[in-house]
Amino acid sequence: MSIELKGISHSYDAKNYILKDFNLTIDKGEIVAIIGSSGSGKSTLLNIVGGINVPSSGEILLDGVNINNLKAKDVESFKLSKIGYIFQNYNLIPFLNVMDNILLPVNLLKKKLDSYKEEAINLLKELNLESKANANILELSGGEQQRVAIARALILNPSIILADEPTGSLDRDNTTNFMKLLKEISIKRSISVMLVTHDLKVTEYATRVIDISK
Repeated sequence: MSIELKGISHSYDAKNYILKDFNLTIDKGEIVAIIGSSGSGKSTLLNIVGGINVPSSGEILLDGVNINNLKAKDVESFKLSKIGYIFQNYNLIPFLNVMDNILLPVNLLKKKLDSYKEEAINLLKELNLESKANANILELSGGEQQRVAIARALILNPSIILADEPTGSLDRDNTTNFMKLLKEISIKRSISVMLVTHDLKVTEYATRVIDISK
């Protein structure tokens, strides 16, 4: 098992609940697409799983560990080591080159960079970015930036990748290429993926589709 959500409810005003008693289990290697109407709580749910928002009630278990029970000082390091993020706008650092962007989570955890450089090189090869290791982020195409974002999400070998509208700024061809690559990586590395999307083409690559507005 990768992640389990038990009775997740959330309200921003203590009256109106955007999420109410939501339950979900995502096994290793699954790609779960979350869809729903605007305001239905898709991004809120993703932010709760990622630890950006704290649910009003309910439990989040990641690889059997209840995140709610972790000490405050341990939460950030646990999230960084277990959860990879892919953002719609990539959130790459423009003054860092490709390699340094990929190694950013390693730096944030204050781990030794030398221990992860080989993995970063392997990821660059796997994602056909080997020649771009020292390139400036702003010199890359949108599809290349997206692949750098994938490499950064994978560098710490997470249990799950969270992606919020990851293809929102890509054209149709790049969307197809991205989803094929994401699915291939999920299967190869047994990494779960939870993504929010409004694009029904993206849902074709999911093992499960959940309409949160129902």
